[in-house]
Formats: sequence, structure tokens, C-alpha cells
Amino acid sequence: MKRKKVSPGDSISALAEDIWGGGPFIELRGRQEISVQGCRKIVVCTETEVLLRLRDADLRIEGNALCCTTYFAGAVSVRGEITLLRFDEIA
Repeated sequence: MKRKKVSPGDSISALAEDIWGGGPFIELRGRQEISVQGCRKIVVCTETEVLLRLRDADLRIEGNALCCTTYFAGAVSVRGEITLLRFDEIA
């Protein structure tokens, strides 16, 4: 996945492309909960790692006492102590 260079004036248009262009919608609440809309598959779900397959990338969530609390119609919620979020290119 290529990184896009965004200048301050472009930030709203880049955000709009992600939200309305079919990209995932991700909401982080503190370090204890994350909600992801646009998930295609839960690849891994353990107490220390959750790997979600999105359209163009995988989202890796690492931490402690992680638990998928919801998975319905492409929406996933994960609770626990979140220590790392990382996007990985799909091979």
C-alpha cells in the first residue's frame, strides 16, 4: 500500500476519500476499545493479537487481554489494553 502525502489543505479531501470512497472507518476510544467498519474477515483473534482483513490492507491490533466483542456485517469491536495498531499490505 502506498502512502499518500497530505498537506494541511488536503486533509479534508483525503479524509473524505477514505470515508466515502469505500475505505474502512476506524474509531479508537482511548487505549481500551477500537471499532472498525469495513472488515472483511477476522484472520487472527488471540488475547495478544487481533488481525483484521480490510479491503486493501490488514489491520494488526496488539495488546493484552484483547477480545472481539462484536462482529456483525463488517463491523468489529475489540476491547482490551491496546498497545499497537499497524496496517500491513496484503501479500
